[in-house]
Amino acid sequence: MPTEVIRIPAERHAQIRELAKRRDQTIAECVGELISAELDRTGLIETIGLPPFETVPLENGNVHFAGPMGVFNWSKPTSRSVANSFEEFAKPANREAAEFNVDADIKLHRVGTSVKIENTDTGASVIVAPLVAKEIARLLRKTAA
Repeated sequence: MPTEVIRIPAERHAQIRELAKRRDQTIAECVGELISAELDRTGLIETIGLPPFETVPLENGNVHFAGPMGVFNWSKPTSRSVANSFEEFAKPANREAAEFNVDADIKLHRVGTSVKIENTDTGASVIVAPLVAKEIARLLRKTAA
């Protein structure tokens, strides 16, 4: 799972560290939630999304989901089911889970604290942080609404 370093002033680092502590979160989780809240507040989630993942409503009523592991087209009920699976798998209580099969040509695995998304047809996969798995779930739900 690739990561990036963001340089911020020491004062801002102290603020986000304290905010995360008060929320009982890691700094990454806290920043992720703040970003999600701002994207929702501004309505920019539709235009910014969650690169490199893409969720698009299709004319036939299905949901298109694409990412480094491949392209999928699911019905709205299947998309909501997949979203539920992503969200459940990302919970800290499920960190010991070894594998979760989703009836949508994907398989979710635990890799440490991260979530591996595998295309069961091609074997292509990507590893994401739990907070990214939660965001994928949120985007799938929103697109399937």
